[in-house]
Amino acid sequence: MRLTLVGLIPSLAFIVSGCSTPNVVEPPPAPVPTTAPTAPPNIPSGPTFVYLFSRDGRSDRVQAFRVNPETGLLEGAGGHSRGAPGRYGTITADYRGRFLYMITWRDGFADTLHAVRIDPATGALSAGRAASVPRDVTGVAVHPSGRVAYLLLDTEDGAFAPCRGRGRVYAHDVNPETGALDPGALQTIATVNVPRAMVFHPSGRFAYVAGRGDSTQLYGPCPVGAAAAYAVDPDSGRLTEAPGSPFAVAHTNEALALTPSGETLYVRQGEQPHDEARSSQWPSIVAYHLDSGTGTPALLETRELERRWGVFFRLDPRARFIYVGAMASDESTELHVLRVQPSGRLQPAPGSPVPTGPHLGLVRASLAFEPSGRFAYQISAEGYAPPRGIDVFAVDPSTGALTAVAGSPQTIPDVGELLMVTVR
Repeated sequence: MRLTLVGLIPSLAFIVSGCSTPNVVEPPPAPVPTTAPTAPPNIPSGPTFVYLFSRDGRSDRVQAFRVNPETGLLEGAGGHSRGAPGRYGTITADYRGRFLYMITWRDGFADTLHAVRIDPATGALSAGRAASVPRDVTGVAVHPSGRVAYLLLDTEDGAFAPCRGRGRVYAHDVNPETGALDPGALQTIATVNVPRAMVFHPSGRFAYVAGRGDSTQLYGPCPVGAAAAYAVDPDSGRLTEAPGSPFAVAHTNEALALTPSGETLYVRQGEQPHDEARSSQWPSIVAYHLDSGTGTPALLETRELERRWGVFFRLDPRARFIYVGAMASDESTELHVLRVQPSGRLQPAPGSPVPTGPHLGLVRASLAFEPSGRFAYQISAEGYAPPRGIDVFAVDPSTGALTAVAGSPQTIPDVGELLMVTVR
């Protein structure tokens, strides 16, 4: 697969998809660690920026704000317009906060991948390169080194067939000056079915991909989703599937989170099809202990969200709590706060779950945290009303409870999604 450069455009890029699961072997239970996980790395000293954009076509403007490290509020609004047709996908950035990436969509399919430079002092976005991509591209993930980026694709042939084929990952070198992906893929591999997320071990030696399976065949014959682990070549960025992979076999594996120490991986699994051999069909958070030498996952535990549909989950930057927004069939909503134990296992925090009533915005979109973990951010919305701005919360370090700070919510027009970027 080759990317086609279409010129310089003032712009931005991200996310994931695929369908047959080969010889799945679930990893054995992991031994319970007797010591606490390694302390997370130091908090980055650079500024943190928040980028807000709309995915419904209401605006092509990406708004840039800087996080006040003392109050948590957003300051210094700026803007950046795409200057090209198409609706935004989901934005992401490289680990060091040098480039912002975005995929724009046209007629319901991926169309263009943009790479834009971030000013490290102001967060302003400059004109970037744009490249056309196959319509089945659903995301891009950048290796922590910044040298290689990985495109995630839905099917083998670009067509949405009744039973989708396996997903694919294309590895591309990254131009260090522009952030653009080199046109020729240095590697193409098959991966799990309908991949939805890709994360990297803090060491950069391992990568993990989650696939949700074919949701159109939830009760049909199509292979289910899973997660896969890969060793990353430190020189080329090429991927090699790790022992014990694939794992976490289930439909709707849609999100992953890694602790900063790299010792524990969490997989969010959505509602499962009814199965007489399965004790429950409700969503779960599944924890895995990762082997430090091979990256191989070993099952720690599965924590179910009884009679709830998980909408999002997020691990805070200090790996103290996992937050899960959940909704019942009557559309009542609640926020689950799970404390991360030294072993990596999860326990409900005091007062969890917290009913959120009509404040569906708290479970409709994911939380974001600035790197110290003191403040959390959420698109502000009541019920199904259009978003009105940003909620800013102070995080209780003992319980994980979220309390609105003075000045929250901040009213900001044309808000739909947010991305937190820290300059390192």
